[in-house]
Amino acid sequence: MRKRVAFTLLRTAIESGWSVPDEAVQEGVGTALDIMRNTEAGSRDRIRAAELLLSVRQREADRLMRFVEIEDEIQRRINHETKFGD
Repeated sequence: MRKRVAFTLLRTAIESGWSVPDEAVQEGVGTALDIMRNTEAGSRDRIRAAELLLSVRQREADRLMRFVEIEDEIQRRINHETKFGD
């Protein structure tokens, strides 16, 4: 029960865009993976663990997209300055 609540809180924090330390996220991921591998874990615990893993994956995808957007903006500015000499 406690892990389920902890997973729900961590997942909510991640999905809400709160600043969650990477160490806390990685600890949650490690625990979630352990639960997913445990064939004796309850279905509710496994569902919460899977939800956490999906949230973390989405968080990482969002971070990568922000990097791509920043790189695109930098490239656009470089091209603009090269073209117009600003």
